[in-house]
Amino acid sequence: MQLRKLRTKKDAALVRSLISENLTERTFSFATIAEAASGKRVLPLTDDPAHRRVVAAIEKALSHTLAELNAADSPVRKLRRINEASKFFEDSIQKYLAITPGLSCEVPTTRSGQHQRSGYPDLCIVDLESKIVFYLDPKLVEQGSTDSSFRTFYFEPKMKH
Repeated sequence: MQLRKLRTKKDAALVRSLISENLTERTFSFATIAEAASGKRVLPLTDDPAHRRVVAAIEKALSHTLAELNAADSPVRKLRRINEASKFFEDSIQKYLAITPGLSCEVPTTRSGQHQRSGYPDLCIVDLESKIVFYLDPKLVEQGSTDSSFRTFYFEPKMKH
């Protein structure tokens, strides 16, 4: 019981501390949040040749994916909600990136080395020439919903153990 009271006091102190930071008035870049949660820095794309190759490959994969999933016989046309199409979208992008010469693309591994489909990021792309690793987490949003007050992306940071 005493331990629970102490925990409650500490939790209340933490909440008061966060409230005093006026977080509703502050914004944080996703790169900052990802680094805080993972200990890994998110680096911006540059004009580096490997970066250009990967961006061009992603653009090509997206073009093929959009054509494929917009086809009259596409399975996504039978779905009720846009977020149900995410797996089709991610699978198609991965398929096209994986067959791109000079790249590999797969579902990232966890710290224990297992491939894990759920979570962030969705895809691990390696430029084989430079050995630079890129992570991609494609997101779908319903057309016209970007001005909505509903969120289009949800991230729950977890501290590494």
